[in-house]
Amino acid sequence: MGILATPKFSSLKFSNSKTVAMHFCNKKKLHLDPKLKLYNSPIKVVKETKFLGLIFDSKLTFLPHIKMLKTKCLKALDILKVVSSTDWGADKSILLNLYRSLVRSKLDYGSIVYGSARKSYIKILDTIHHQGLRLALGAFRTSPVESLYVEANEPSLYNRRIKLGLQYLTKLKAFPSNPAYDCVFNPLYEEIFEKHVNKIPPFGIRMKPHITSANIDLEEIASVDIPQTPPWLLPKPKFIFDLLKYKKSDTNHLLIQQNFAEIRAKYQNHKTIYTDGSKDEDKVAAAAVFGQRAATLHLPSTSSIFTAEARGIILALQFIGTSNENKFLICSDSLSCLLAIESEKF
Repeated sequence: MGILATPKFSSLKFSNSKTVAMHFCNKKKLHLDPKLKLYNSPIKVVKETKFLGLIFDSKLTFLPHIKMLKTKCLKALDILKVVSSTDWGADKSILLNLYRSLVRSKLDYGSIVYGSARKSYIKILDTIHHQGLRLALGAFRTSPVESLYVEANEPSLYNRRIKLGLQYLTKLKAFPSNPAYDCVFNPLYEEIFEKHVNKIPPFGIRMKPHITSANIDLEEIASVDIPQTPPWLLPKPKFIFDLLKYKKSDTNHLLIQQNFAEIRAKYQNHKTIYTDGSKDEDKVAAAAVFGQRAATLHLPSTSSIFTAEARGIILALQFIGTSNENKFLICSDSLSCLLAIESEKF
């Protein structure tokens, strides 16, 4: 089955020489390639092609990409060989940084995609990883692989791919509108892959046991709603840091209260909302008070005090979203949160 999009604007044209088609199929029976045309010219059907730096083949084995990746990494290792001279070369920390930036970065890119390759194929890259660590550490060829991991503080490529996969998965969980969301968290034909262990399951099914072993509660990940209005079109709020001139240790609290009352008097037509965040050992919570209404939220024990204070401000914004008023004064004692919002560095 082939789908071809027609350009909406006459000035936009696709290049015939750069356009190819690929027929993904694992059927053993005869399954003819589709016949597609572009500007009445046939589109060439290929067995493999590069897309965003990844080589896809019609069987999705990713073997061509793995071979290409090995070749690129071997060239990068040549630089490491020159710099790691025993007479005048760099020290271990610099060599490890070079390895991570020149070689490991290439191995990381797209690992979530090509990680579905068979173990016998993907194991080809392990020799690159081990060779790079030996060069950086100055270790012998006979040095055990496990000792290289410990000395360099580097995991195996298998564990590295799991780590990157979990990072991508937890980030994706916050964006339900992402097209890949349902494929990852609601995979199809899960029972079939359980019965046929030789078949390679999709990413969502492969990561399930690792989510359990890492004790990750996906329900604790809050969803991110993308606003319809771009943030650069929203009016910037006004920040008042007048109370920063007083030090709590040297200033009478009555003076601070008096100055706070003066600030509130300047904004009498604004509704005041108070926010706070607290952390006590393994208990983290955020709260916001708006008149007679109050909202509290318990956060994961691993959350920082910055996260708690920020969540308190989010609760205040949720109050504002449900209110009929249009002028508000949010009071927070977290300078770091306010400065982060003011500088727009999140």
